[in-house]
Amino acid sequence: MPTLQTAHSKFQALLKHTMLGALLLSPTVALADWSGAYAGAQLDVLTGDEVSLGFAAQSFEDVIETDTIISGFAGYQLQQGDFVIGGELSLGQANGVRFEDVDGLDTDVRLVDVKARVGYDLGDALVYGVAGFSQSRLLDIDEDDLEGLDLETSTGVNYGFGVDYRVTEQFTVGAEYLIRELTAEDDVNEFFNARVDTQFETFGVRAAFNF
Repeated sequence: MPTLQTAHSKFQALLKHTMLGALLLSPTVALADWSGAYAGAQLDVLTGDEVSLGFAAQSFEDVIETDTIISGFAGYQLQQGDFVIGGELSLGQANGVRFEDVDGLDTDVRLVDVKARVGYDLGDALVYGVAGFSQSRLLDIDEDDLEGLDLETSTGVNYGFGVDYRVTEQFTVGAEYLIRELTAEDDVNEFFNARVDTQFETFGVRAAFNF
């Protein structure tokens, strides 16, 4: 005849097996954590632009013509609850940049973007907004090509939004829309001022490796 202690031991064993079976059969939900460092590449196309050139009291508008912009980027982000904050540095180059109304001007442009990111975690997707600082530099043009004016480097702000999608634990793909507002200015003397204001919009696809 089983004793009370034996029955209690059997009940404990049955309870353990029941709990273990429930854990094995219950679906597991993997919560994506977007924290950590990442690096990757991006391919952008120009979707819109506006260039305003001012020389002394005269000014005129122009249009940028270019093909694609190829960039490499690296960044770090930290997740706090459903929100993800971080920063990113991007180095890119646009080859064969032309201005519609300026004959014979064909140059390459180097782009530097420093962006702060704030995103919202949707599981395998991360939607985010960006804002920061941008610089562009004409690579194979000097002051002689610009009639002695120091207008090769433009600086300003960037802002936009994007989405990243987690394909695997270490690989993500995404898309980003970015607007850059840049200015180059040369105060030749108290009577003459040259200024170039550029705003251009890009749409890019990107892929990154997460460390």
